[in-house]
Amino acid sequence: MLMHLRRRILDDADRQIISLLVKNPDITQSEMAKVVGISQSSIAVRLARLRKSGLLRTMAGVDIKRAGLTLGRVDISTKDPAGVIAFAKKCPLFVNALLNVGQKNVTLFFVAERMETFQSLVNEHLGRLESIDGIDFSLVFPYMAEAPLPVETNPSIGPTSPCGLPFCPGCPADPNYEGRFWRSHEY
Repeated sequence: MLMHLRRRILDDADRQIISLLVKNPDITQSEMAKVVGISQSSIAVRLARLRKSGLLRTMAGVDIKRAGLTLGRVDISTKDPAGVIAFAKKCPLFVNALLNVGQKNVTLFFVAERMETFQSLVNEHLGRLESIDGIDFSLVFPYMAEAPLPVETNPSIGPTSPCGLPFCPGCPADPNYEGRFWRSHEY
């Protein structure tokens, strides 16, 4: 019987490199080489391979706590997960979505400067979607590691909201937005 041996996705050096980058995204290849015990050129080759494979990605984001934003989690029971996520993606406050197994089969994450925005988003926008059978909302507070979030910082401003419904209070796409994060106001 012939057994096929598969190459491991990550070897020890790859895991060390990724761990170093997670702890310090600004670490140089030379610094990594010293810690891992291989040459800088080997680090460069490994980084290129990890990026090409899609296992290692670079992400920039906003520290929501320092930005004065709050993260909200919306758990939804729906017959149309793709449609709900497509609707949510139109919102400049949208951060990410998860598909779940169980009664609440979609989780959406949004950021906002005030609770009134979350209330409008959940009750008046998501709550109007016919495919939604149930919604739960909760605030998410950072527990351990700082995690930058991909927050839209330059939303398109126009006379109508991106989702087609009335603007939520605090919507950064609203020409009358009066918050502090998305646009500075000179008085």
